[in-house]
Amino acid sequence: MLFVASRLSINDFFESFWLIESKYFLYAITYFLVYPWFGILRWKKLVSICYQIRFSKATKIYFYGEGLNLILPSKLGDLSKAAFLKSNKICPLPYANGTVIYEKILDLLSIITIFLLSFLFKGDLTLNNQYQIFTSIVILFLCVLTVFNLHHIGDFIQQLAPVRYINIFDSILDFLKFFKILKQDLFSIFLFLVFSILFWAGHIFQIYLFILAANIDTTYSQVLLYMPIVLIISLIPVSIAGFGTREISLLYFFEGLTSPENIVLASLMISLRYFIPGFLGISLLGLFGEQPFTKKTA
Repeated sequence: MLFVASRLSINDFFESFWLIESKYFLYAITYFLVYPWFGILRWKKLVSICYQIRFSKATKIYFYGEGLNLILPSKLGDLSKAAFLKSNKICPLPYANGTVIYEKILDLLSIITIFLLSFLFKGDLTLNNQYQIFTSIVILFLCVLTVFNLHHIGDFIQQLAPVRYINIFDSILDFLKFFKILKQDLFSIFLFLVFSILFWAGHIFQIYLFILAANIDTTYSQVLLYMPIVLIISLIPVSIAGFGTREISLLYFFEGLTSPENIVLASLMISLRYFIPGFLGISLLGLFGEQPFTKKTA
């Protein structure tokens, strides 16, 4: 953040703040009334592959995770959703972990797919160090696919592990077994992935509206090319809710389009994507007093 602050003029930043395009800002804020329900629906469908969960319960747990994302790096608050599923006796923990990891893999695959398609059809758009970035994203894509097919190692563990030590691997094998169940229908994988790509294209459109509100002259296709990389960088576990890493990467990609003050202003507005659902989640946690790592008693 010190690097970001060193690039700013305080007076120019406040001037940029007062010049926010309120029309685009309000459009972006309105999107908060829409997108969480798509995320909740997707996650409910994942859980409901084997276990039933009410939409109201899925909504509460979804927002609990969003609240914890405000205090944990790399959106690790999402992992608490598995603990909440277990504590509410909805499903076993290995299955719950599988739904969360499946959801994160879908997110990464969607973001990467959007970048790869934007890169292949970028036309006259420029991207600094484009071949290095493209190669890195392809490697990440292959790594994510490897994790997505991790359940195949369960058979090797059962075959190779000595019988007297198999209990040590039971929790891993249980997770891999449930993870395999989640992905046994290829058509459902396809539907989940298409839904997730559209979901993230909508996320990026909201980001595009925030960027326009900050008076940055750009196009949606340009944002589709740059923002997937920014989103991936912001997942690096060195900051909370992407603060710092997001600003630095936005400065890198957009510095030729506008002033640093407008870019940082756009980044602060983009941060509302985390703060608004996060504050709602923290409020629900305080209201219902649920703890993710305690088991409910009858």
